[in-house]
Amino acid sequence: MDQEEEYGLQVIIASGLEAPHRAIAGFALALAAAASGTKVVVWLTMHGATWAVRNQGNQEDVPGFSSVAGYIRLLKEEGASIEFCTTCSGNGCLLQGGEDEGCNLREGIKIAGLAPVASRLTTVPTVTF
Repeated sequence: MDQEEEYGLQVIIASGLEAPHRAIAGFALALAAAASGTKVVVWLTMHGATWAVRNQGNQEDVPGFSSVAGYIRLLKEEGASIEFCTTCSGNGCLLQGGEDEGCNLREGIKIAGLAPVASRLTTVPTVTF
């Protein structure tokens, strides 16, 4: 069985700093599923690519919920895969503030294009935030 077919849930997060409550809802759902034994993949794209940068999401953006960084740490501990849009990865340093400052993406986030995400749509339940 192909690894993509083993996922039980795909969560696409396209919301960033402009709508942290949407992103937090996606991360919280992904964590709940992973903690329940579901194999989860989270794909960060568009504004959601911001969360792949280490200096973003370290504070509680939504009262009563963990920080994005906290969710990412817990997701990795639960064995979830976190992917970062290939196109957005070229803009990763720009998300941080400029290439001169150096690119500081979070560890353990894989680069993945749209093709694997799209191929999972036929077999893996997918939600977008």
